[in-house]
Amino acid sequence: MRIGFLFQDGHLRAWHARLITALRTSPGVDACVASLEAAPGGGGLRATSLESLMLLERTLAGRERSWLADTLRPSELAALFQIDISADATARLGEGDMLLDLRARPDLLPVTPARVLTPTFDALSGEDAMWNRLLEGAAPRLGVADHGAIDAHTLALPALQAPNRLLESAEAVLTHLVAALARYVSTLAAGRTPPLFATTPPPGAAVEPDALPPRLSASAAPTLVRRLTTKLATKRDEILKQAPTWQVAYRAAGMRTLANERLPHELFKLLPDDGQRYYADPFVIAHDSWHHVFIEELPYATGRGVISHFVIDRDGAASQPRIVLEAPHHLSYPQVFRHDGQIWMLPEASAAGRLDLYRAERFPDRWVKHATLIDEPLHDSTFFTHGGRLWISAGMTLPGASTWDTLALYHAERLDGPWTPHPMNPVLVDARAARPAGEHYRLRGELWRPAQDCTGGYGSAVTLNRVDALDEMQFRQTLVTTLSFGPTSSARATHTLNYARGIEVIDVFKPRQPQ
Repeated sequence: MRIGFLFQDGHLRAWHARLITALRTSPGVDACVASLEAAPGGGGLRATSLESLMLLERTLAGRERSWLADTLRPSELAALFQIDISADATARLGEGDMLLDLRARPDLLPVTPARVLTPTFDALSGEDAMWNRLLEGAAPRLGVADHGAIDAHTLALPALQAPNRLLESAEAVLTHLVAALARYVSTLAAGRTPPLFATTPPPGAAVEPDALPPRLSASAAPTLVRRLTTKLATKRDEILKQAPTWQVAYRAAGMRTLANERLPHELFKLLPDDGQRYYADPFVIAHDSWHHVFIEELPYATGRGVISHFVIDRDGAASQPRIVLEAPHHLSYPQVFRHDGQIWMLPEASAAGRLDLYRAERFPDRWVKHATLIDEPLHDSTFFTHGGRLWISAGMTLPGASTWDTLALYHAERLDGPWTPHPMNPVLVDARAARPAGEHYRLRGELWRPAQDCTGGYGSAVTLNRVDALDEMQFRQTLVTTLSFGPTSSARATHTLNYARGIEVIDVFKPRQPQ
């Protein structure tokens, strides 16, 4: 299959080069051709005020680096790929079997027999739609208008870890756009139908773009005042030791919190801490008539997470947490589970670039490394079984993008492995429903997975997602509900939810209670 690219003068970007690189090495793609259309009125197409804002960010950052949003000259792109970029666009449109319309404002569909694909941002084509959304501090929904298909195809809903930094936000969005477009085109080139977006219903409706120059030239004073006020309040709370922090809480419950229910914040009891550390990522397991809870403990003095443990007695009182596992690198998210007559722990160790499995040599306080399962820096890896196979779901990271929005799956026949990556990896890019937030569970024969909703920031909420299809070739899930504490709670966020035989555990981001 021959892939054509339709560019516009003044709108050649570094992400275009990365996309061509990805597609030139894809199976089924024989060649890439390109054509260049003159810009309306000549000159560049990006607003001068936007260019000035990005230049200001580069200057204030005080360091040189390249960005996917950077502009390339036609000669740079042509030399990089040794392809001819013709100024006569219409003469070359028929050379490709498929055409990617990457113009800044693809208002008119070119006349061509090729199948035409156009990237979209919140269902709108053109770069202005992306920048408009980023300037609002949010990520656009990424998609592709496939003029050979009936409907537009949703590709991803990225997360922004630094929404106040425009270039970093654009880097995260464009990283996912390139990867998703490459997967989509490669799937078509191989003669397969691209899978539907794994979470339904699709995220929000299209947003009408405002004109960029007025938005950028408006006075920044009100925004600066709001930010200054927020920072002053944060500093005051830190001094008074009233700043919110991650804390672990638990409650007695005959059943876990289900879809469309409210998290009963008034029933949860907070695990006390001394203000010199925070606790998060609780996992609970019932053993010998006790409820054992394993948590991430992060002492502020070291800044490196360790795994601690406490028990909840029959009266609902918690013991003092004690460290049971530490390493030279950060540990967190200590999933503890039974399998093959043993008790295992699968803590996150993304800082070490691998996923290690530990076995309880003496439960609950002596753990030995059993094996390295996957040599990748995975986040919040979660073991479960389904369809007669063993599975691990985990957050993965594309360089330049967020760690909050991308889900990968691995499967194996034995716990020791080998573990095989799912062919759709990443199976999902969705800031609302990708990164794991606790153990999978079954309800009335259906498989459910809690996930972090990071659209309001890291771990801002937990969503419950029903897995509709999962095997070695496919994955689909439905986002059913977002759990909420209700308007009277002081908790601002949560990102882990687990349950075992009458005890539900959770972590919350809220101010500490006075001791």
